[in-house]
Amino acid sequence: MKLFLIGGSGRTGKLVVPLALAAGHDVTALARNPASIAATHPKLRVVQGDVTKPETLAAVAGHDAVLVILTPPSGKGVVDTFSVGATNVTRATEQHAVSRLYFVTSGAVVD
Repeated sequence: MKLFLIGGSGRTGKLVVPLALAAGHDVTALARNPASIAATHPKLRVVQGDVTKPETLAAVAGHDAVLVILTPPSGKGVVDTFSVGATNVTRATEQHAVSRLYFVTSGAVVD
């Protein structure tokens, strides 16, 4: 399966990437900062992007499924990562005929 993972650099994403690769999937991981994904593997491709910028989501084309594990960027200001991001990702999957879309969120979980 060709899996497009949004949020591969976060705490949950860093656990999912090696699991997906070990299961034999081709993984494309999108991150605001690609350097934050330290994993390397022949079936792993890391791309720069941001769910609040729809033009960066065209990379979902050709994938079998999209898995979204969002965490808002830290800092001040309006946090609309979930609402804007969900809208943009949904539109991108529809536009590029990706039929499987999964969301995992844990923004309110505290250690």
